[in-house]
Amino acid sequence: MKIYAILDHPGYNRTLPGVIEKWKEAGHVVKPDMYYDPEKAKWADVIFGEYIQGGVVHAVNDENRKTPIFIRGIDIDIYFGHFAGIDWDRCAGVFFINDYMKDYALDIYRRYQKEPKCPVEVVHLGVDMDKFIFKKKTPGKRIGWLNRLWTGKGIEFLLEIAYKMVQYDKEYTVEIVGDTNEKWVLKYINEFLSRNKLQDNVKHITGVDDVNEWMDNIDYILSTSMKECMSLPIAEGMAKGIKPVIHNWWGAETLYPGDLIFQTSEQACNIIMEDKYDSDFYRQYIQDRYTLDSQVKKLNKLMGIK
Repeated sequence: MKIYAILDHPGYNRTLPGVIEKWKEAGHVVKPDMYYDPEKAKWADVIFGEYIQGGVVHAVNDENRKTPIFIRGIDIDIYFGHFAGIDWDRCAGVFFINDYMKDYALDIYRRYQKEPKCPVEVVHLGVDMDKFIFKKKTPGKRIGWLNRLWTGKGIEFLLEIAYKMVQYDKEYTVEIVGDTNEKWVLKYINEFLSRNKLQDNVKHITGVDDVNEWMDNIDYILSTSMKECMSLPIAEGMAKGIKPVIHNWWGAETLYPGDLIFQTSEQACNIIMEDKYDSDFYRQYIQDRYTLDSQVKKLNKLMGIK
């Protein structure tokens, strides 16, 4: 089958490359692109668009397009409202990554547009369980944080937790992984670490070559984000047997166990310092819910890919 995949940012987008790889392994021909190309649309048997913005919107609105298109929205699409400005019935299907975002988007779309006739489904993201290798762990002192460094990811919250953990025990370390175009964020981090004498305990690097290898050297994967559709670093860490410490963003409790979710920095520290640590449970939780294979299987069924 010939599949035209429109990505948000090829090379940066982390939600779709694994799916494309699985499609290719199954013998399908996939042409990915960041922008909408009508010629590729004519070539393809089916189009899949990740993120309801940019090239995906152009593809949906192309009146000459004959190829069926399926699109999937993530959290940023919800907050910016891109999904509400297109006619969903020009699509063969509209997907969202979780139930709370699907319900929210549907409510707004019905209010300002109409009742959609096309299928509206949830297709969760998935972790490649073969790539993120399980290793049984016990409570440790190494905390990891992996994300794009921008204000929506709760940088101030992250640094407050790091500060408190070092006050509790100077053996705790935090490694922050992420890059940003917001130079003031880097300045803020550096100034905070300097003023509070945390340079020996908290390190910042812009990126890693292999997320799986980097996770071998942490005991906790921390999320301080204000918003997420799922948080792949959390799911990937759990797949490796790492204990997650998850901020209570909107919908977090519908995706992850409640005892791993915190509302305040004090609660985050308590989750880290408690003795409870169950690598087998973390791995099995992802295996039962959020695998790459299950994601591809559902996409294939909904999109008629055989």
